[in-house]
Amino acid sequence: MNLPGWRGLDLYGASGLGFAATKVVARGTTDLYRSTNQTLEIGGIQGTSTAISVMELMPPRYDGLISRLSEQKARTAD
Repeated sequence: MNLPGWRGLDLYGASGLGFAATKVVARGTTDLYRSTNQTLEIGGIQGTSTAISVMELMPPRYDGLISRLSEQKARTAD
């Protein structure tokens, strides 16, 4: 997905009809407004909802997942 001007983007799928959450890092409200409008230009997107987070309470924890995947890969390689 090419979204010019976005500083960061994560896309999360969730169960439920037509739901996806994006995480955007914007320079300010003008940037956020523009990125929201760009999202609405993507085919199939019918609406958006915006929430602003001012701090990250718990960083993503990927270490455990990566370790488990490495162990699984090592077991299947044997």
